[in-house]
Amino acid sequence: MKIVNGVPVDKPFSEIGWEPLSDLGTFLGGLISSLFITKRFMGFKPWTPHIWRNRFGNTPGLGPLPPS
Repeated sequence: MKIVNGVPVDKPFSEIGWEPLSDLGTFLGGLISSLFITKRFMGFKPWTPHIWRNRFGNTPGLGPLPPS
């Protein structure tokens, strides 16, 4: 509870300013831009260099693992 001009104020949301809206806008802007960027780069065909393909196979996730 806060006292403003001698009158007790019991409204906790009257103290919230623009800061939460800025945080929400930053989050939503980052989310929307990441979706657009991801969809743009998903059009590229996955490509593995032939040297890696001959040594590790065509699976991109197994490249850093040592050959068995």
